[in-house]
Amino acid sequence: MTPLVAGALVDAGWSGVGLFELFAIPLVLAALGLVALRFVKPSAAAVPAAAEAPTSA
Repeated sequence: MTPLVAGALVDAGWSGVGLFELFAIPLVLAALGLVALRFVKPSAAAVPAAAEAPTSA
């Protein structure tokens, strides 16, 4: 789908730099989201029960 959109934008007069900037926006947002996830603590519901159970030897 991206080649079709890029082709339509080139036909509409967009430059290569403009296309690069347009398609870089979602990639930058995704990278920022991944960085933000590193600082988020998981909720208690997301922790598996097996991780909380003590091990018996």
